[in-house]
Amino acid sequence: MLIRRKTSDVLRRVLDVVAGDWLSRGYLAVVFALLAWAWADASFFPYDDASLAAVVPALFTAPASLLFVLLPEGTEGSYFGLVTAAALLNATAITLLARTARSA
Repeated sequence: MLIRRKTSDVLRRVLDVVAGDWLSRGYLAVVFALLAWAWADASFFPYDDASLAAVVPALFTAPASLLFVLLPEGTEGSYFGLVTAAALLNATAITLLARTARSA
């Protein structure tokens, strides 16, 4: 029981830092909506040429998502994982900056 309590406390603290502000929650909602749009576009609409739908989430999560350029040619899973990680990193920065601005 004690381990579960510690785990939930740690998880609550991490979530508070990542998405503890309305700005960061809104940012994450927009990013995940863009990722859903990019996935739907890649899955359901075949193109003869390349679609630029996957570029929008990557640009929206820049500069952290620009690390995708450094990775070797990957799969869709690595793209979505990197954009998600970049979104979480940016949301953490938004939360910490908003808290700093409020306390100043």
